[in-house]
Amino acid sequence: AKRHEAMDARRRPTRLACLVLMVVASALAALVHKARQNSQEEWFLVDTAMETVPGDLSTKQVKFPTQESHEDEKGRKEVWKSDRNGTSLPAPPEYPEPEPNGAVPDQDEELFEERQAVGKASPSRRSTDGQLHDVTKMSRNPRHRFLMFFSGHQGSSAMMDVIGQIPGVFVPGFEPLDNPNGPVKESFLSTQQKMEFLRAIMNMPESASNFDEWKAKVLPNQYIRVDRQRIQAYEQIANSTVAGFKMRPYTLDGDSMPAMINLNPDDVKRVLDEHQVNIVLSWRSNIVKSALSWYRARVLGKRQCFRHDDELCKKNDEKAQTASEINLEDFDKWIKYVEKTNDQLMKAVSYFRRPTMTINYEDFEVHPIKSIAQVLEFVGVPAEERTDERIELAVAQTSFHKVGSNAWKDMVSNFREFCEHFRNTIYWPNLGLKSCEETEQNVADPGSLLSADAAKDMDLLPGSRYCLLKDVVASGWVGMDGEYDPHLGPCDIRIVKARARALKKARMGEGKILFKHMHKAGGSTLCNVARENVRAEKAPIPGGNDGWDTNCVPQIAYQKNGVPLATAEAEKEGAWYGGVCYASHLSVAAQRALGITHKDLDFIASEGPMPDTLALDLPVAWITMLRDPLDRTLSSYRWWQFLADRFRDKPKVRTALCDAYQSPHPDASLQEWLEVYPDNWMVRVLCGRAVLMDKSVRITEKHLTAAKARLNQFSLVMVLEDMESSMKLLSSTLGWADVDAEALRANVMSNSSARIALADEPEILEELVSKNKMDLELYKYGQELFRRQQKFSHL
Repeated sequence: AKRHEAMDARRRPTRLACLVLMVVASALAALVHKARQNSQEEWFLVDTAMETVPGDLSTKQVKFPTQESHEDEKGRKEVWKSDRNGTSLPAPPEYPEPEPNGAVPDQDEELFEERQAVGKASPSRRSTDGQLHDVTKMSRNPRHRFLMFFSGHQGSSAMMDVIGQIPGVFVPGFEPLDNPNGPVKESFLSTQQKMEFLRAIMNMPESASNFDEWKAKVLPNQYIRVDRQRIQAYEQIANSTVAGFKMRPYTLDGDSMPAMINLNPDDVKRVLDEHQVNIVLSWRSNIVKSALSWYRARVLGKRQCFRHDDELCKKNDEKAQTASEINLEDFDKWIKYVEKTNDQLMKAVSYFRRPTMTINYEDFEVHPIKSIAQVLEFVGVPAEERTDERIELAVAQTSFHKVGSNAWKDMVSNFREFCEHFRNTIYWPNLGLKSCEETEQNVADPGSLLSADAAKDMDLLPGSRYCLLKDVVASGWVGMDGEYDPHLGPCDIRIVKARARALKKARMGEGKILFKHMHKAGGSTLCNVARENVRAEKAPIPGGNDGWDTNCVPQIAYQKNGVPLATAEAEKEGAWYGGVCYASHLSVAAQRALGITHKDLDFIASEGPMPDTLALDLPVAWITMLRDPLDRTLSSYRWWQFLADRFRDKPKVRTALCDAYQSPHPDASLQEWLEVYPDNWMVRVLCGRAVLMDKSVRITEKHLTAAKARLNQFSLVMVLEDMESSMKLLSSTLGWADVDAEALRANVMSNSSARIALADEPEILEELVSKNKMDLELYKYGQELFRRQQKFSHL
């Protein structure tokens, strides 16, 4: 005890000295911070006058050349020259697409700890060469250099402000190369000025003798947003071992801000390679909130503020506290803008191929100290300068702060309309299912949320609109207790994410497209279109002698144990449904194995019913085409007539699709045929084989709900009656170029408009309507999905 007392007595002076030093350091830091605020006000506030209008973003954007194409470098440099008015910049050669192993920001919204795990193999430290790097060995240069690539409203200003407060880090200013005053001619930097600035930051002065020359390059004109207080004397930067700034590494038509205006990407790349520059990619996973930030700032004038105590910012804060009505048509343009800038960011990262780390806004918002610590480690800040205490102080003193609440309903007054606008699209998860549910008033909409008991009665997972209980179980989304695992997140959102992932894989050629060919709804034509764009089966039916091919159905589907079904097996009544209807026989395991069993095909068709149980997380993009149920049924009858007459002398040949009904005599009338034909065919085939094959099953609202739930899992729902728009949607969704359906049309028959053809037979027309009551409801729902997909197809 005496020894402890003696030791404690010796430590007291040291503790007191440390306390005094901490107080002094805090006071000095506050003074420096205040000085920085005063000095930076000039170069920040010009941003409030900046205009960015989405406009037409389809042309005149910076498109990086491939790394191999250096033939006409002089000519390409001439192309990049601008008339300096910021409005007419010719586009350079095409961007290369990002490498498959390129740096891809995490958008799966997983836990921060998993996404930003500490260690050499952290996903956020994956470089664009596809390798995992030890950040302590990334650069042998004792003076580390970095660039932060950003597009706006991703928290990059606050991040860089914090980074710039760390000792030994030099951040020259707020977006120095991005034009601060829109099309004001005097504010534009020439190509030479921009390149000299870039090289100056990469080559900090070694002594006071060349400081003035260096400073002249960093301050080429009065408009550049550089913190002049930080470069008054050489001593201020003498100990900086890390230097960097943020920039928009692209240009877009109508956007006069980005730093890449007038710059040749080849020249920039050479500088980055020469100085071993690391890239920090600022990213915001929530695209809708990013677009909303742009909309609030540029349309509503609710901007981020630099000075907490500035009167203008105080008024802006008050303004930002009120929710605003969002014009959804205008807002979609900002969604498109964010998507386009994100795409440009990724292509820029892929082109420059420098070690790249992604810093996610959502992570920074929740764990700012940890996020900044990882960035500082990545850019080469010594461990002793990036302690949690130092970062915490810098975060507390950042000059930037978010205005207003971050809650959806506090920002958007018409949030219910906002939710419905994005429902079941890839943007829906961004809104948060819980937030949207709280706005609903139990409207009489089949898609509205049901009570737990009502959901179970409809075979839906309680709390879900689109998750069938049997499919949830088949997907393995239940725990040991047989209940849905809540850790997986809302089931409806999980379906949307799974659908988006499957579509992305299909577009990249890494996944399958499974076409649910709705009988007599343009499926053969779509098969012809598919064959022009991707790998689809074009082989004769095994054992057949009629010259027919499999119509994009895998040839193996027509065999059982190696025996062609068109011959031996076809003679055995009820042997197997097979052929065009094979998909209905796929177990969940077989569904998951599609990528292996059909590795040589990209597009797989099946004309029969869907499986009774369906895995909801397959890497398969489901697509389909619907048709007016009355016209589709009449066309089905005429097709049956054709088959019945053709195989009149072959009674054992099945003329009823999938053996779903017992064919009447070959000369049966439409009325006789309707007596045996399953009612509500489209609802039945979406529900599965069991419902189609059992005519005793009476189709009710329960089955309609299940069919709608299944249809919601499709990446693409087209409508035959609007073939031109359907083909445009097909092209934009799957990236197909050749979609001339008119030139590839198949099975052109006489007019199949039931309402016209049966105008003189009202009794039969009435029966046709009665037998398609639920199909007509499903068709309306499918048309709505089609219109919604069209609305977002440009994204």
